[in-house]
Amino acid sequence: MKSFTPLPAEASPLAPGRPRRLGLTDLLMLSLGGLLGASLFADLVVCGGDAVLEGGSFLFIGRTASRHAGLTVVFSIGLAGLGMSLVALCYSEMTAMFTRAVSPYKAAGVAWGRFFAWLLGWILILEYMSGAMALAIGWSAMFQALFRNLCMTIPPQWATSPFSMARLSDGRLVAGFLNFPAMLIVLPLSAMLLVGIKGASNLNVALVGTKISSLLIFLVAGLAYIKPANWTPWVPKNMGSLGALGWSGATGGAGVVGFALLGFDSVATLSSEAKNPARDLPRAILGSLLMVMVLLVAVALVFTGLLPLHKLNSSDPMHTLLDEGTKLIWLEPYLQLGALAGLGSFITVLLISQSRLCLSLASDGLLWLSLGKLDKRFQAPHVAILAGGFLIALGAGIIPIHVVGRLACAAVLCALAAACATVLHLRYSRPDIHRPFRTPWVPLVPILAVIVCISMATLIPVATWRQLIAWVILGMAVYRLYGHQGHRRVVSPEAIPRRRANVDEAADNNRRGDI
Repeated sequence: MKSFTPLPAEASPLAPGRPRRLGLTDLLMLSLGGLLGASLFADLVVCGGDAVLEGGSFLFIGRTASRHAGLTVVFSIGLAGLGMSLVALCYSEMTAMFTRAVSPYKAAGVAWGRFFAWLLGWILILEYMSGAMALAIGWSAMFQALFRNLCMTIPPQWATSPFSMARLSDGRLVAGFLNFPAMLIVLPLSAMLLVGIKGASNLNVALVGTKISSLLIFLVAGLAYIKPANWTPWVPKNMGSLGALGWSGATGGAGVVGFALLGFDSVATLSSEAKNPARDLPRAILGSLLMVMVLLVAVALVFTGLLPLHKLNSSDPMHTLLDEGTKLIWLEPYLQLGALAGLGSFITVLLISQSRLCLSLASDGLLWLSLGKLDKRFQAPHVAILAGGFLIALGAGIIPIHVVGRLACAAVLCALAAACATVLHLRYSRPDIHRPFRTPWVPLVPILAVIVCISMATLIPVATWRQLIAWVILGMAVYRLYGHQGHRRVVSPEAIPRRRANVDEAADNNRRGDI
């Protein structure tokens, strides 16, 4: 069986001596940071790029309730949460097994070999980079909305991709130049990562706290304006076609809501930074997913209780709720600030994940070794952070949101399905590996988790899958030209004779109790 060849400790930047600074609270907040910003991807799937840029928060709840699920949008959230919980259980087992590097990538290497590990790592690079670009563009749109509420404006052409049209105040359409706000949010967040993982974690805690507090204020203030009559009938009558309200609409709406529950997988890249990854990472993944599900259910109940369903089908349902359903329009700037914090927290998490993935790939010789260099003071992969931050900022300024947003959705579904299949394969091919956390009801749970990912993938346009295939072909070329013999660049010639041929890293690490 093909597997990775272990590197000498001194050759790898992920050596055991590297400090581990993240506790359970840090990991939980980082996972929450990913999940709280993921609603942007659900908005993209159900509404499209233009609607996301012109609308506000939680577009997917308003559209899903008014067009598909009705008041049973709560059932849709529960069903989507159940599906994502199956995936999270598989991820929890994997992160508890492989605690020294990026878990999905290392697990794929043990299960399928070096080439398939590289392909999964290459897809993860696309997920993290395109996801951060899409979030930065969404952040730019929300930043402009907040400025308008404060009676300030940014010239639209200076906040629009050159491949999109910007609408001026008089209604005329002009070509965009660059999305400067999207570029500017990425650069300071990248700079923050240079001071170490703990500083980035503290920033994430502040952003997540701002997002959650804004939602709680909205929920508490909105309770006084709920009209129970808006909740009847609980299951609106089907409109005569499959998926148009009724129970079929509630089931179909779960696929859309599922995109709002993506993001927990990013924390799996932080195994080497966690103090007790085998214990804390599964708790952080499953705990954050449960907390966000509860928040989404509460938001959906308030949404549907404040206004009739037909009024939720607007370009900005949150503004409609505050303006027509309540007397709380004064809350809108604070909610926009909370949305900015939520998007910023997810960008931070993806920037961290991208740099740690590049560090792990470089340490195995699959990417340029300079990406694996660590800063002597803060032990941060500064080259990977700077290079990734520059490319993400450039892409956010140039590429339209619907392109990078859908690519991120396609990439993450591929990565999740591959991770679930890997967990299933390793359960039977490598039962000797120690598993501090075990996914229950194997093989049923991993198989259902893969089916969930495939069903959600059908909501993504075919053109996006073609782009993903082109990215994979490019990755094959990179592997053939550079990564195929990359291990020779990181293992010194003197060390090669001392190694046993084709040593199985998983078994070797398992004997030490540290994979």
